[in-house]
Amino acid sequence: MRIPGRLLLAAARLRRYQLQRRSHDPRPIQEALLLRNIRCAERTDFGREHGFERIRTLSDYRARVPVRRYDDFKPWIERAIEGERDVLWPGRTEYFGMSGGTTAGNKYLPISREAIRQQQRNGFDPLAAYLDYSGDTGLLAGQAIMMGGSSALEIRPSGARVGDNTGIMANHMPLITRSFYRPGPRVRRIADWEEKIQALVEECLDDDVRLIAGTPSWFPGLFDRLLQEARQRGKRASTVLQIWPNLRLLTGGGVNYEPYRPLIEARVGRKVAYVDVYNATEGGIMGVQDDPEDRAMQLLPDAGVFYEFIPLEEIDREAPMRLALWDVKPGRVYALLVSNPSGL
Repeated sequence: MRIPGRLLLAAARLRRYQLQRRSHDPRPIQEALLLRNIRCAERTDFGREHGFERIRTLSDYRARVPVRRYDDFKPWIERAIEGERDVLWPGRTEYFGMSGGTTAGNKYLPISREAIRQQQRNGFDPLAAYLDYSGDTGLLAGQAIMMGGSSALEIRPSGARVGDNTGIMANHMPLITRSFYRPGPRVRRIADWEEKIQALVEECLDDDVRLIAGTPSWFPGLFDRLLQEARQRGKRASTVLQIWPNLRLLTGGGVNYEPYRPLIEARVGRKVAYVDVYNATEGGIMGVQDDPEDRAMQLLPDAGVFYEFIPLEEIDREAPMRLALWDVKPGRVYALLVSNPSGL
């Protein structure tokens, strides 16, 4: 199934208009998200312990729910991962994303069905940003590659499924996009990265690839393997564009793109558009670069996550100042707090 280019462009511009309005005045959507998450979690163990049924305002929430680091949440998460129901979020949480924390080692973060649906919706935002400023109606007329972790998840005795967030989301690709996203199910399940890249190249070398999503540090290795495979098949190719002439967009996050830009463009054969995203297991895509000339990213106020910010000088206080999205000031440095639709 193909999405008509003009329809896709219209959807992108509608989404960008909606996002601009909500970003200009984020308070209504942010407060609604917070209260919706509280109402959903009201009958959980965490909700009962913190009096969620009596929370009606942001001030109520801050009075009843203190700032927590991962280690403070860990006992609750361990109960959920062992299969207990209604701990942090209603029912039994099936998925847990493994994230390499910088302060707490490996972290296991609950990912509810609601959070998966939200990530599916927000996966369109990087494309919408590109389409809105480029007007490119042919982006998805070819194939798109989504690089990520293995979709073969670890299954715990409780039935909980644990893996990289990209691997979890690979198992929940929206039906409308499955026909043009690569790699296929067999390659997505491969855990060894080198083996996976080789299999991906073999699968996609003859495709009309127009979009690649992943971490910038992965792209040079992918392109080197692609060129090597092409030469082994007798193709005379010195740049990626000689193999994938319609490649026009890279998107991803996790590391700064700029150190990799010269490596990537030397292999591609020219400058290629790049849309940066702020992506985290705690909330999926939370920010998107919306202007190709400005490396700043726009925070998504309607991505299912309620955001708070602590001024950096207060981070170690027992009860630090907590600011909402509409209270932050440009040029200040803050620590980011998230309250998400998985019970964190």
